Order: sequence, then structure tokens, then C-alpha cells
Amino acid sequence: MDNDVVLMDNDKVGHFIAKLRKKKGLTQDELGNMLGISGKSVSKWERGLNMPDISLIYKLSEVFDVDLNQLLNGEDAIKSVVDLQNEENAVNTLKIESDDKSLRKTKKKSKKRLKFKIIISLIIIVLFVIAFVVWVHNKGDSYAVESSTEGFTVDGKLTIEDNGYVLYVSNISCLFEECLTETINTAQYSTFIDNNILFRSGILDYTSKKEKITLDDYLKSIVIELHNDYKTLGFDNKYFISNLYSMYIHIELVLEDGEIKNYVISLQVADKK
Repeated sequence: MDNDVVLMDNDKVGHFIAKLRKKKGLTQDELGNMLGISGKSVSKWERGLNMPDISLIYKLSEVFDVDLNQLLNGEDAIKSVVDLQNEENAVNTLKIESDDKSLRKTKKKSKKRLKFKIIISLIIIVLFVIAFVVWVHNKGDSYAVESSTEGFTVDGKLTIEDNGYVLYVSNISCLFEECLTETINTAQYSTFIDNNILFRSGILDYTSKKEKITLDDYLKSIVIELHNDYKTLGFDNKYFISNLYSMYIHIELVLEDGEIKNYVISLQVADKK
């Protein structure tokens, strides 16, 4: 029966049978018993010395659960170039799909980050615009402030706002000769508007100073910077604006010889800045 065979590549098919048998975990004798032949016959097949007949080929395909044509051609024993190329193409396709998927994820993340940055930038711009509008609205009108009292000069600025005011005065100078010669022991100044006190400084005592302080020295050291709201003062902005003409600085001095002197420097609002 073993001599009744079809034309096949004995070595190729033999190697294929051996491979499938080992894959099933069968010995040559165990495979022979399943087919009703001896283990020696199986050994001859695997060595390419003989081939199974057609009836055993069918049984082998059932035992190994392979296609009959594969068994006859021994295709799985040695993979064809086409099969290898197909496998390589499949691997490359999977790699391309994986890279493409990764690229899509990266692009998606980049778009999200860009969108987030744009939103944050828009929020910052909106907040800046709102802050600017509020600042412009609350900025109020600013006026130059100067002395209307003969013999005194000042540099100042007054800003009128809805809820309060900002007054800044510096560089107070006295043009009288006595201001350069008379020395003082103590000094104090106050700022008023229509007899309503805006600010009163503490009393400065110069008696212990080695170098005597003149009135001119004291005046140049004064820097008035007031930030007050109208509610604290007890009147509204209309009252404040209508009484700007009555703003003044009151200087109280005790000279070195004990004489008490008072100077009143009236302030006037000049041109709007």
C-alpha cells in the first residue's frame, strides 16, 4: 500500500509530517497506531524514504487538522517567499497603523493644548480690558496745585475721584529772608479744606539737633501725600470740589528763642493736567 503514492517532494513532505507530529506531541509509534501502521513506516516517511498512500494522506490531514493540499505540498514545512513577504507586509501595515494612531493622538493633544492656551490668553486680555476700563473710569480728573499765598511756592497735584481724592504736595519754599535765618525748636503742619482738617502731622522736636534747623529746611522736608475717601471726611465729592478754593496748609512753629509763629499757605487748583 505504501508504494501506491502520488508524485510529491518526499523530503519536504517528510519534514512537514515530522513537524506536525512533534507539534501534536506524538511519537512515531503513537502516530502509527492511530493510522493502523507501524512506527517504522512513519520513520520512513519523515526521512523521505517512502510516502504514505492517498488513504493515509486523508487520515493524516484529519489527525494534524491541516489542509490536504498543504500536506501534499508540505507548504508549512518551509514558508514560501510570498508568505514571508505577506507577513512582512502585515507587520509593516500594523506598524504604520500604530504610528498613524500615535501621530493622531499627538496632534489631538497639541490641539487641546493650543485651544487651552488661546482660552487663557483671551481670558487675560478680557481681564486686562476690564481693569483698564475700571481704571480709566476711576482715574478722575487731575489738577495742578500751587500756592496762592505771597512769599510761598509749592508743587502739587490733586486728583478728584468718585469716592475720594488724592492730594500730593512737595517742594514748599519760603521766599522771605527770615525763613533762611530763623531757627526752630519744634514744628507741626496740618492740611485743611474749609476748616475741615484733612491731615495733621506729629510735632517734630529739633532742640537736640547739633545743627540748627531753619524754617526753609523744615518746609523743604514736608511731603504731603493724602489718600482719603469722602465718607471718612463726613462729606461728599460735590462739597469737596466746591470748596477747593479754601484748601490750605497751617504751619505751627516754636522758634529757638521761644517765639511762636504760624504760617498759612493757601492752595489753589490751577489748570487740569
